[in-house]
Amino acid sequence: MAPTSLSLASRAAFALSPGGDRVLARTLGPAWCALDGDRRRAVEANRAALAARFPVARPFERYVESLLGWLRLLALDPADVSARTTIEGLEPVAAAARDRRGTVLVAAHVGEWEWGAAALAAAGFPVVAVAGIQMRAAWTPALQRAKQRLGIEIVGPGASPVRLARALRGGAVVALLVDGDVVTARAPASVGGHVVDLPLGPARLASRFGARLVAGRCRREAGDPGRYRIRLEPLDAPASGSGEAPLDEAALHARVAAWLDAVVREEPGAWCLFRPFFPARAAGRA
Repeated sequence: MAPTSLSLASRAAFALSPGGDRVLARTLGPAWCALDGDRRRAVEANRAALAARFPVARPFERYVESLLGWLRLLALDPADVSARTTIEGLEPVAAAARDRRGTVLVAAHVGEWEWGAAALAAAGFPVVAVAGIQMRAAWTPALQRAKQRLGIEIVGPGASPVRLARALRGGAVVALLVDGDVVTARAPASVGGHVVDLPLGPARLASRFGARLVAGRCRREAGDPGRYRIRLEPLDAPASGSGEAPLDEAALHARVAAWLDAVVREEPGAWCLFRPFFPARAAGRA
């Protein structure tokens, strides 16, 4: 049974028209930003490291908006999710499922990543997501059950590689947040003009088990906030006509970093990351 607070939040979000999400987010986001000094300072540090210009409350607003979509998702079934979603670039994932290679899907805290995972599951792909605490510790068991109902299996960050390999061989999508802080291995990479220790899991899984490596981003449709569009982008394809062998772990890791770099540079104010991501000296130099 879901905690009362989660049930009430889900009902309230479902009762609100998606068209009102951004209006509400523009009220709640700045208030949250003003009250939460630690997260505000983290956003300020990341903004400085990127030399970006956006209101410091903007990521708070975007998170509130995505949270409303996620809470609304709890009241939907896979058919509802599928009917409200358009997926671009699905063929590499479908081919990997047919070939029993599976897909390692990388995402970031940009857009509506929770909806994206549910939409892939609704499209018929088993989804295994690696995650820690879900929003709040008290909500985590209920949210895991809700995701399971939507076709998403949650495994902890300490999940055995054998467990993930078995899922990939079954044609599943293994989803990983590449800017997350719950990881077991990291390696240096360039993001935002700085060297950061980025999670190595996506590149390692794809390299060791022959899975496809694909990046995904989920956004609301500009003209219809009740509909979503997912864009999938293969990261493991050799340069066209190059005749290259499959990319190794280091090359795949660099591709992941380049994708994340492009995403945060494109719209830094939409990056809902509330912890310092870059080395402290990067923000100081900026």
